[in-house]
Amino acid sequence: MTDLERQLRAYAETLDEAVPPVHELARRRPPTTTTPRRTPSWVLGVAAAAVVVAIVGSVAVLVSWRTPTEEAASTSITTSSTIPDGSETTVPVSIAPSEYVTLVSDRPVYAGGENGDVGGRPRVAAGPVTIVDGAYHTVFAAGGSDDVWEAVFHGTSDDGSTWTIDPRPTVFDAVVGASDLLIGSIDRLEDGTWVMYYHVAFDTGGHGNHVYEYTIGRATASAPGGPWIADATPALVPGPEGAWDSAAIRNPAVVRQGDSWLMFYTGSQKDASGGMHSAMGMATSRDGVAWEKLSEPVFVGDPRLAWEEGSVAKTDVVWTGQRYLLLYAGRTGGTRGLATSPDGVTWDRVDDDPVLTGFDVPRPAIFSTSMLVDGDRIRLYVSNGGHRTTSAVYEMELTVP
Repeated sequence: MTDLERQLRAYAETLDEAVPPVHELARRRPPTTTTPRRTPSWVLGVAAAAVVVAIVGSVAVLVSWRTPTEEAASTSITTSSTIPDGSETTVPVSIAPSEYVTLVSDRPVYAGGENGDVGGRPRVAAGPVTIVDGAYHTVFAAGGSDDVWEAVFHGTSDDGSTWTIDPRPTVFDAVVGASDLLIGSIDRLEDGTWVMYYHVAFDTGGHGNHVYEYTIGRATASAPGGPWIADATPALVPGPEGAWDSAAIRNPAVVRQGDSWLMFYTGSQKDASGGMHSAMGMATSRDGVAWEKLSEPVFVGDPRLAWEEGSVAKTDVVWTGQRYLLLYAGRTGGTRGLATSPDGVTWDRVDDDPVLTGFDVPRPAIFSTSMLVDGDRIRLYVSNGGHRTTSAVYEMELTVP
């Protein structure tokens, strides 16, 4: 892990402990006239100093990582943190905002938690979005604090920004009790059938010895709200021992062009230290059911880029009509880079630095992303939050040179 990633993670954990869930922000009671018990001034001073050091330290690293020309475009934001007596201190922080992403609204499009859209489940993933007959549809996974992901929700929207989530989840046998679940792609075929591609993992280690077995599955339904029926066999499984994707396969992104289907996915292999080394692979199909992998990955991490650390993960791909766009994470997964390709095989990075970081979203931790090509706009849905609170999905707009 790089120093930058350590700083961002520490910053995220600091805010995660200090800031209430997004749903609580609107429900805070106004101050009462009762005089609170006073805390010694030296305690407040130490606490406030700790907050300033943590935030300014991480910002200093980020600013030094940006180019000098970006510093001129920096802006000032205010970060609030709770201190021991229950009051708040505000610290102005100057940062360089990303030139590639813009937050559409600081209100989530859907959220986990007690007052969220998913029946009290604390975690939600950003689901894929498709436009059918002028209406926007999304299907996404939600999970609980006990590391079980098995609820799949359907949402509809008239504009892609304001969503109505069906509170009744659809659960199918292939995902019940999953330790990890992500819906990567949805589409409606010409015969009216809806098709979904997802990755799912189950912990087969037992007794605290975690061993996660990943597959990429395909499911169909007569309507996007389900019921969804999974195919009897997975669409893709990890490669044989020694293969670059032998440890896990995740994040399916399927692009259909006539009779040709392409699936981009993240594959992982254990390295010598026991950690995971990931890259993006591609598979092709004539019917969306039987898939054939390319033998080698099509996009790999650059070891010269400190934030990638030679690894590419959490890949998300769309076709704009002229080129493919790829949003991807590095080894630690906390930031996102951007690349483009004319054919899905040869890729060029838009920038050697990340285009999306924890400073660009309401809460620092970035879990999953989903892109939608909507006319001349690239909508970006980002799931972010914290393990100690809840996660929520926010809408952003992506600008690609």
